[in-house]
Amino acid sequence: MLEPNTGNTEITGEVHTPTFPMHPCRMKVFDVWSEECRGAGGSVQASNGVTRRGVYLKIGSARGTVARVSGFHSSPFPLSLPLRTNTYRFWINTIYNRVCGFGWEMRMSRVGGEATMTSLLLLLLLLPTAATGGRVTKGWESAVETRRSVLDNGLGTTPPMGWNSWNHFHCDINEQLIGETADALVSTGLAELGYQYVNIDDCWGENYRDSQGNLVAKQSTFPSGINSLADYVHGKGLKLGIYSDAGTQTCSKTMPGSLGYEDQDAQTFASWGVDYLKYDNCNNPGTSPRARYSKMSSALQNSGRDIFFSLCEWGVDDPATWASSIGHSWRTTGDIFDSWDSMTSRADENDKWASYAKPGGWNDPDMLEVGNGGMTTEEYRSHFSIWALAKAPLLIGCDVRSISEDALEILSNSEVIAVNQDSLGVQGKKVVWGGGSEVWAGPLSGGTVAVVLWNRGSSPATITVEWSDIGLSSSTVVNARDLWAHSDTASVQGELTATVDSHACKMYVLTPHLSGLITFSMADAYRSQLEEEEEEKEEGVHHRTYQHYTQLVSALPSVDSGNGKPIYCYDGWYGLLSGIIGTIVAQKYFKARPTDVLVATIPKSGTTWMKALVFSTINRGSCVDSRHVLESYNPHEYVPFLEHQIYTNNRVPDLSKLPPPRLFATHIPFQSLPASVTESGCRVVYVCRNPKDNFISLWHFNNRFRTKANLEPWTLEKAFDNFCKGISLFGPYWEHVLSYWKAHLERPKKILFVKYEELQQDTVAQLKRLAEFLGRPFSEDEEKEGVIDGIVRLCAMESLSNLEVNRSGTTEMGYWMLDNSIFFRRGVVGDWLNHLTPEMADRLQKMTEEKFAGSGLMF
Repeated sequence: MLEPNTGNTEITGEVHTPTFPMHPCRMKVFDVWSEECRGAGGSVQASNGVTRRGVYLKIGSARGTVARVSGFHSSPFPLSLPLRTNTYRFWINTIYNRVCGFGWEMRMSRVGGEATMTSLLLLLLLLPTAATGGRVTKGWESAVETRRSVLDNGLGTTPPMGWNSWNHFHCDINEQLIGETADALVSTGLAELGYQYVNIDDCWGENYRDSQGNLVAKQSTFPSGINSLADYVHGKGLKLGIYSDAGTQTCSKTMPGSLGYEDQDAQTFASWGVDYLKYDNCNNPGTSPRARYSKMSSALQNSGRDIFFSLCEWGVDDPATWASSIGHSWRTTGDIFDSWDSMTSRADENDKWASYAKPGGWNDPDMLEVGNGGMTTEEYRSHFSIWALAKAPLLIGCDVRSISEDALEILSNSEVIAVNQDSLGVQGKKVVWGGGSEVWAGPLSGGTVAVVLWNRGSSPATITVEWSDIGLSSSTVVNARDLWAHSDTASVQGELTATVDSHACKMYVLTPHLSGLITFSMADAYRSQLEEEEEEKEEGVHHRTYQHYTQLVSALPSVDSGNGKPIYCYDGWYGLLSGIIGTIVAQKYFKARPTDVLVATIPKSGTTWMKALVFSTINRGSCVDSRHVLESYNPHEYVPFLEHQIYTNNRVPDLSKLPPPRLFATHIPFQSLPASVTESGCRVVYVCRNPKDNFISLWHFNNRFRTKANLEPWTLEKAFDNFCKGISLFGPYWEHVLSYWKAHLERPKKILFVKYEELQQDTVAQLKRLAEFLGRPFSEDEEKEGVIDGIVRLCAMESLSNLEVNRSGTTEMGYWMLDNSIFFRRGVVGDWLNHLTPEMADRLQKMTEEKFAGSGLMF
């Protein structure tokens, strides 16, 4: 710890933490970009006897930059910010006995150059006071610590999701049931949403061990053995879980426990291909559960296989206080039953351990009862909402093979799941209660806040959450996203009120605004990330990776692209050097999330237009100024290309801290996408265009590059011949389009296929279709208020192309800064009639019919 700075001494440490000899109030500071505590404050008595209250933070800046600091603060305390090297000193002359918040935007301008980078630092000053009257007034302590479990083997970075046999079937299980459940998880779409574990609970084994002391699968119910079943489950892209006990017998007393056989059983589970172990606590000798669970933990770690370790100790010896070094989750309660009273009591018991949950280790209030029939639909919705907010394991406990529509709808809510799987990993908790009305809340990555208004009373109730209860300043303006209604309420300030039915809930994600822009926009967050990466890039941390791939790609076959640069043949398609390198780096480093949205196109198919439509649809209502962000920024800044803007110029940014939904774009053919795109179940919006118009637009696009490079324009005939041979950027055209078309047919809920011509013909209808696909359908009120028409007008090519930013601005793409005007031309359907000869048009039409024959796709 550094000594208090009592004068003009420069601060050299990363964080300066003053001592508190004069004042009882402690203050934590949460930097939402790093998602960790960046400083602490309080009062310090200087040598001159003056008591000062404040906080020090070091803000890293790129070399060769100077800082211009501006911003706002929501509480009327004066601030002074003298620069000490790269450290800003915040002095707060008035400290309020409540939660305050302020934000600063720091613009870093390159000295002697034109480059400007922007970062956004948002701090929450959390000033705890005593809890009174059913309110938790202290801050999110767990949000400001280093959030990683001691047991760090890469498992459990988010709460596990899957299915368990016990709640519905108890001991009535067999291998056919397990196999059919794996099938059902896939066919219902639950697997794509992240439900990956298929967990066999008690009663799977014989009541004896074999002659070598090994556990044996029950011949009458699992005749093929667990190994065979694991192979089947793995073949579905899922993982298999199994059950044992830290005693002499399991809880059913139908099979041996693992006490005294920890190493042998762990090796058996690993050899079978088991991915998850639920370890119960029945029939134990009364010795310390910590010692018994530690033995199995060590055995699993030495088994040679990564196995998720779930401690089922029932919370008797407070495992939340010691289990993070042993397992990935731990039960905090007794068994749940399919009733309202049982569910609510488990939620309350689990809540008191909230501060112990973190990535790699989670509190477990037991499995989900949704769909088992003992509660109403509203009660099940409350059950799922609270478990998701509390970062509990989401383990389905019903019969997925015959699941009801209501239960499937609840379990399939991707927005609620995203709260549970949020990368920050802070367990939400009860913050307000009384009279049956409760507010539960917790911070999410990117500075957003999840809130549940829960009515546990017997009649409808009006419930209000005040910003001071959830770590927001009363002056903060937010966009409130209703996760069950899938609707937005814009510009909410100070508090949020809703009428909630008996035993029902409302669940929201609140996204703060800043200066008329979306506070945690993709572009702002990404700029901040680039700034953080700048120093590493200059030191060559990623230089060797890019240098290696540059050498490999440069050795590939290449031809003239038509734009003055060679294009190389990689994985069956053609691309510029920077685009192929960016693709390979993305394949290696990009980790998609289920909440991501990816706009995919082959070049010159309406990419800029679709980026604008997707961004405006998802973020509608998130501006507090009359001027929309797309009137000041090009759409490519807010929906960046993976291969051209993110993974380029020696950069490998950490995208894990960007708030959901993250918006990206790509020209990469489907077969070459990063594996995580298909594995995560994220949404892909693909736009294709008639090959004749696509070719003409591409020809004009390439010739604009040639003109700028003082090269002679390519003739139409030469360009046409190359296009027909498949030699074009990210082409051949037909293979690119077909790859996404086939993927769309296989997974229509995850891949939307849009024809440019249909988008032009009826933009409003296609925009509604897009909004439905994105999970953000327009409400009747929005339609009446002209929201849809407003988005159509804003994103129209004529509107965007006439903006100053798109007439004179530039955007980084790969190795080049491109004029924004190059992204806009005519965009009309049928422009090929003005350029192609009848012979050319006929040749292209016949090729298209041959290539698309039998696919169901026609132009």
